[in-house]
Formats: sequence, C-alpha cells, structure tokens
Amino acid sequence: MKPPSLFSGNPLIEALGPIQTESEIRDRMARTPPLPTPEEVSRRELAMHRLNSLKELNVVTVDALKIGLTVSIAVREGYRYRHPADPKTTALIRGRPLAGDLPETPMVSIVSVSGMGKSRAISRALASQFEQIIEHPTYPGVVGTFDQLVYLKVDVPGTGKLIDLARALMIETDRVLGTEEFNEMLSLRKPAPMAMFNAWLRVARR
Repeated sequence: MKPPSLFSGNPLIEALGPIQTESEIRDRMARTPPLPTPEEVSRRELAMHRLNSLKELNVVTVDALKIGLTVSIAVREGYRYRHPADPKTTALIRGRPLAGDLPETPMVSIVSVSGMGKSRAISRALASQFEQIIEHPTYPGVVGTFDQLVYLKVDVPGTGKLIDLARALMIETDRVLGTEEFNEMLSLRKPAPMAMFNAWLRVARR
C-alpha cells in the first residue's frame, strides 16, 4: 500500500517498507502449527507431543488486529517529526531545548487483565511488520552506515526505579545493536537516574 504523502522523503519512514493492509497484518500475526500426520494421531505418545505444539497457535482477534494497526501508525508517526534533514532533529538528538510548540509524541497504552496476551500481541504486531534494525548505507550527518533501531522491548523492573529502567534500556540497546555505547555509564557506582535516562534517550532519538 502506498504511504501517505506526509511520509514522503523521510528515509526513516521509507525504510520501514510499505504500509500493510489489514489482511496482511492479520496473516502475518497469525500462527498455525503444522497438521499432525495420521501416525501421530493414532499413536498416543506422539499425539501428546503434538498437542504441545498448540501453544504456537495464534488466532488474530479483532483486538489483536487493532493492536497491529495501532503499532503501524505509532511507529511511523514517531518518525514523522524526526526527519534527518531537519535541523530540529539534530538539536533534539543533542538534547538542546527547542523553541515553539513541539509535536506530540505518539503514545499507546493497552490495558487488560493479566495473562490476556497483551505483550505477545504487541511483540507479534511489531515483528510481523518491521525489522528491528534497519541498516542505512548512507545517512545525513553520518560517516559510513547507520543502524536504525525501530523498536526495543524491555520489562519494567520490579523496583519501579527510573535508574533500573534506564539501565535495562541501555543493556538491551547495546545487545540489539551489538555496541558498547553505554559501558562507561553502566560502570558508574552511583549515576544520577535522570542523567542516565537522558543519555539513553539521546541514542534512542537517533
């Protein structure tokens, strides 16, 4: 599907690929284990093993499809105001204050009873539509290649502390990108929580 004209010319959005139709999102999010052979059906010990594969089954519900569509919109909108050719983007990355009204950053909340499959639906919605890392051979203001980190998934730490969240984000970012960007800050004995989070945020905004 051709993207809206407001996304044109932004390499961060164009690299995400075409916008998928609802049918494409549903098909890519769905999971169906292979059918058992006649022998596996007739033999009890084999049938028991095949029953375990039912955990792979994923029927895309109406709510799950809504999550898929919402993720598609949120990811692209997140890049809409971060055009690499815009000086404001460079200022934002470097943590400089921006004058004037700032566009609202898209945020999505999914709330339901524990165990309903929220995390799995979000993970499948992301993985079925986007590569987690996209390599750009050339990129404005960068010498050499540039890795675009499309999404990152971490669990909120049980402590509820900002410093532990920042630490988890840094560790996962380095793991996914194969870098050691945060080694120095992670080695500090008593880093300031907000400074640590802002250090991660500067990298996340790239």
